[in-house]
Amino acid sequence: MTLQAGWAIPVAAGLLAVAAVVGVILARRRRRQGGTALANTSRFLALPAFGRVLRRHAATQVLSGLAVAVLAVGATIVAARPAESETITPEVRNRDVVLCLDVSGSMMEVDADLMESFQNLVKNFDGERVGLSVFNSSSVTLFPLTDDYAFLEEQLGEYARQLDAYWETWEIDGSDGGFDFSGTLIGEEYGSSLIGDGLAMCLDLFDRQNQERARSVVLATDNMVAGAPYLTLPEAAQLAKLKNVRMYAIDPGWGQYWDGWDIPSTYEMPEQAELREAAESTGGEYYTLDDGDSVRKIANSILSQEASLTETTPYRLVHDRAGLGTALAAVGAAGLVLVSALAALGRRRRRSE
Repeated sequence: MTLQAGWAIPVAAGLLAVAAVVGVILARRRRRQGGTALANTSRFLALPAFGRVLRRHAATQVLSGLAVAVLAVGATIVAARPAESETITPEVRNRDVVLCLDVSGSMMEVDADLMESFQNLVKNFDGERVGLSVFNSSSVTLFPLTDDYAFLEEQLGEYARQLDAYWETWEIDGSDGGFDFSGTLIGEEYGSSLIGDGLAMCLDLFDRQNQERARSVVLATDNMVAGAPYLTLPEAAQLAKLKNVRMYAIDPGWGQYWDGWDIPSTYEMPEQAELREAAESTGGEYYTLDDGDSVRKIANSILSQEASLTETTPYRLVHDRAGLGTALAAVGAAGLVLVSALAALGRRRRRSE
């Protein structure tokens, strides 16, 4: 913390004001002492009442001078506007979270619900940076890591609306409803729903690799691969583990009903088992979309991780320090009022006598 405006100037000015007041008082006293002599005043000057008047007058002058001096010092300090400045470098504990959404054909019916889950998840965060990527046979970054929560709320809400319109219009006429997934398809020869490749691309959103940060990826997919990915899901999960990224999986939870098979809900399909094992291998967790508490559990798990301590842009804070000057000016003004009131009261008493 450094002093922006020193006290030397206002104090010096105040002392000069005090010296000036004292000089005026002494000069007036010298003028009275060196005045023209009057005859036969000794008896008048010897009167006790006259002595009291002189002493009161002298005391009034001294007190008035002191009050004026205090007022002058206070006013000078206030006018000088002394202030302290300090440079603050805030330190915040941030976590990085990448939302990774499978937008392949098998996921169209639930993608809007999953995007709403992402919205609810982000509402639990405060200071965490969040990014979003969608994938099919290739990956598209919808927005990079950011802690602009107004932007996050707006974008996630808009994507949820567009995904819902996509599914409704696709059911009717096969159109996209306004949401363009063309960037997630790189050619039929590659197939679709390349889960491992999609997860690997989501991991690329994590920046500041030279910093130790708490990183998590929330992968929403049914793990129904329909092509030949470069990386399998277990391999992509191993990559996440090497990068110290925890993976949280959200499964739509309805894969067991494919092709009209009435499979017991307790049965875990191979795709689901693989997704669970991949998530748990990174230290993360596996949930199904129909688990109404999954968002809260994921948020609590992410927030339980020790966040990294990051220094943000320093800024300068200036504090006014005119309190002493204001107090002195107030005391001086009050002193003048009090002395004037006492002097006026004394004159009334003498007249009444």
